[in-house]
Amino acid sequence: MPQGDKTGPRGEGAKTGRQMGGCDCAKPVDGADQGFGRGRGRPCRCRRVRGNPCSCFFKPAGIKASELDENILELPEFEAIRLVDFKQMSQGEAGKQMKISQPTLSRVLESGRKKIADAIVNGKAIKIE
Repeated sequence: MPQGDKTGPRGEGAKTGRQMGGCDCAKPVDGADQGFGRGRGRPCRCRRVRGNPCSCFFKPAGIKASELDENILELPEFEAIRLVDFKQMSQGEAGKQMKISQPTLSRVLESGRKKIADAIVNGKAIKIE
């Protein structure tokens, strides 16, 4: 019987996501999988990221980096944009290559595009991690 107001066998709450290590699969080697997630709910499935960015930081010209806000573009977002927008793959093909479903790829792609658009429109830096 759980103790306290939390659930689980010992009253510790659910053990999913980062607590179980579901998103901790960052192995930045050519063809390695990368974790992506918020650490709640269902454990994250690893995304395959094959293309590494040539540069990890972009900023508007003429403004010091220390004066800028940053948008952080996650590697799976970068890979989704690279495959769909740069290589002009269909979302289905890109999802198969990243080993995720097409709806998941669509959400990752939308998130990445939104961050890039926000940086361009509002003069923010983009950092790829």
